[in-house]
Amino acid sequence: MESGVYVISLSRDPDSNNGLHKQAPLSDSIISEWISQANSETERLVYGTKQNQQLATDKIIRTLLEQFWLPNENILYIGASKRGIMCRICDFYKHTLGNNGPHRGGQWVLTIDQPLYIHWAIDQDPMGSEKRALEEFSRQANRPPEYSGKLLPFGNLQGNKHKTGLRRQ
Repeated sequence: MESGVYVISLSRDPDSNNGLHKQAPLSDSIISEWISQANSETERLVYGTKQNQQLATDKIIRTLLEQFWLPNENILYIGASKRGIMCRICDFYKHTLGNNGPHRGGQWVLTIDQPLYIHWAIDQDPMGSEKRALEEFSRQANRPPEYSGKLLPFGNLQGNKHKTGLRRQ
């Protein structure tokens, strides 16, 4: 198994910025299913701080995800794998939204109701390449005027921009 890096995009062509959407093309049915699965007899999906929390609703999730949307970018996620790039990509497609595994990173992308394209490459230093790709994305992305920190693709959860306030309780 070969290590590598990958990008999940709305564009079939990795060299163009096609497939743009002014608003996040979110699937209402996927969001509703996620909330339904997360809310069981023993757990609830909540939003907010411990002192000021509420049950997550479709509207709350949609509003939360839309604030991370970058309308002038088609790259939704940048990832890497040391254990086999194809295995990691399969993990993404097997992942159930809200679960810790097998591919929690990038799970917001599962809410998108558009064709997705995965562009990948074998790489001997996938973690270093992923870091450089995220830095390059932050440097080149069309930055919203109100945001001055490190800009990340929609699905990348690391960093201050993507602290969501969502958790199971």
